[in-house]
Amino acid sequence: MEAPCIPTSQGPSIVSSEDNMIKGECGSSSSVISCASSNGYCSDHSDCDSWGPERYKERGALDELLSNASIRKVAADYNMEAMVRELAAGTVSENPFYVVDLTTVMRKLADWKRELPRIKPLYAIKCNGDEQLCKMLARAGCGFDCASKAEIEHALSLGTHPDSLIYANPCKQANMLRYARKMGVHRMTADNVEELYKIRDIFPEARVVLRIAVDDSKSVCRFNSKFGSPPQEWDSMLLTIKELGLNLEGVSFHVGSGCGDLKPFADAVSAARDAFDLAESYGFQPQLLDVGGGYPGTDDGEFAFRDVARVVSEAVDHYFPACSGVEIIAEPGRYFAHSSHTVFVWLFSIETYFLLCSATGTSQCVYSGLL
Repeated sequence: MEAPCIPTSQGPSIVSSEDNMIKGECGSSSSVISCASSNGYCSDHSDCDSWGPERYKERGALDELLSNASIRKVAADYNMEAMVRELAAGTVSENPFYVVDLTTVMRKLADWKRELPRIKPLYAIKCNGDEQLCKMLARAGCGFDCASKAEIEHALSLGTHPDSLIYANPCKQANMLRYARKMGVHRMTADNVEELYKIRDIFPEARVVLRIAVDDSKSVCRFNSKFGSPPQEWDSMLLTIKELGLNLEGVSFHVGSGCGDLKPFADAVSAARDAFDLAESYGFQPQLLDVGGGYPGTDDGEFAFRDVARVVSEAVDHYFPACSGVEIIAEPGRYFAHSSHTVFVWLFSIETYFLLCSATGTSQCVYSGLL
């Protein structure tokens, strides 16, 4: 049985039970994930009920998933090691492979819906383009963050509407920009004046999202050294957008991947509010906030996803309350992919080195390595 996204590597995608696709666990007890209507909480946004586990269920996507030969349905208490040994026994290729637990993907989406109901996730497809993972998120009504023509093609092939995509590459190739226009992907980021002129020449009706630079000093993977417009350049960017007659849709940021502190998330939302206010002083009416990525894929670090969600939610509610009418999206990547994937490799050699001690005349193992 082959993994959906690695044709040469063997391994299945799995779901632990039909019930667990819509239900999740809180601690040691099972409970129905809250996917209640957002009426009364976010009444200005009809889109809030267009995504999530309930949307996946309503579309009958679970039956479609289980009819796929590459999907294996297992018991909720399945033993991963036993399953892997079974898979390994049936192959002679000895190639590495990985198993995707799709129940984990849906549980993560349910957690996101519960903790951040106002923020629609647009999966960063560059993180992991596994076909079944992406299809599950698409069927659940999520959008996609794309950075290239290939990623746009992939997202659209899943049946995703172009309006649910963001072309989140601040430096786009001209041919890819033409492709985005052809396919109707209007929403895109920009962080420099030269990019604005390129958009004007190729895709003048695009909806520009100003990507601002924020503090990512606490992140493992820092993006703002090469992406994002610093505050001192915002005036120039906004003036150019106005002079070129482009449409400014909103503001985006990214605190970096593997952020080790919670404060940058709140500070970035505050900075986005400053950018909104400045844009409004130029006569624009931005309607979109993109809070980027950097959300942890596991809860075994310094803080859990719910801690990040609390900080982001409080900041968003303070600076962009529901009554503001601002649409809010995010670009989570490893949040969905990290804990849902388990990779396996073959152990084909063990190498041990011994060192003779001159004082005692005995040998001691100084290194034992696995290959």
